[in-house]
Amino acid sequence: MLWYDDEFQALRQTVEQGKGYKATALHLWPGMKPESAYAKLKVCCSADGDQHLRFREWIAAMKFNDRFDALDYACDETSHERPKRKSLLDESAELQRAFVESVARQQQLVERMERLTRTPLQQVK
Repeated sequence: MLWYDDEFQALRQTVEQGKGYKATALHLWPGMKPESAYAKLKVCCSADGDQHLRFREWIAAMKFNDRFDALDYACDETSHERPKRKSLLDESAELQRAFVESVARQQQLVERMERLTRTPLQQVK
């Protein structure tokens, strides 16, 4: 959408254009009865409701539905550009780089630990 009236419209768009209220509600609150979870989500999507989603629940709803209307709304409201999604190849390369760096760091730590075990500890007087 080009713009949203409020955060509740952005959330409704995320859910309605995604996997729907029932599936999203069950994803957010798997321990609740389906009817109760559905009712709770409907209330959370209304400005008049007395219940609201926590920030982590907003994120979970966006990821589950693969829709990021709430993120777009937040960007619009704070005068930021709407972000573009990372390509899977870029994200994969970034993760591989981070993994290689972490393995190298672990190797450095192991080498330091081995040096400590080979060096007799001196007592401080």
